[in-house]
Amino acid sequence: MSRADADAIDRLPANARTALDKLARAIGRVPLEDLLLYADRRFDAEHVRAVEAAKRIADEAGLTDGIRAAQRALADAVVQMFGQLQMRGTIMGTNITPPAGTNEDRVRMLESLGDAVTATILGDRLDPDDHSELLGLWARLLE
Repeated sequence: MSRADADAIDRLPANARTALDKLARAIGRVPLEDLLLYADRRFDAEHVRAVEAAKRIADEAGLTDGIRAAQRALADAVVQMFGQLQMRGTIMGTNITPPAGTNEDRVRMLESLGDAVTATILGDRLDPDDHSELLGLWARLLE
């Protein structure tokens, strides 16, 4: 993570950092092959409206940079987990294949995770329906 991203995350409100840490720890407990199950990114009108509302609220609250930094940090961590799995298989000579799904599925999962990060950081600043829409299936990890 870049120093600028770390600084942007550090500037997030304490409750947002706590919630983000909870999400990150929950993701870390999920077997890599199961992460694709949490992808719930849709492009219907309701989702687009929730994304736009969250962007407006983030801009008004001055949280856009922190949200983007946190999205990059979690996406980088997940991508690194995929890479480590591949590296381990190569070094140990075993035939480990990437988790099921296509590259498009993994991109969709990372985009969905980005929405979940936004919902997590904005928390109750969002309308409850928008929060639920953005958090999607990732909410199951936080129960």
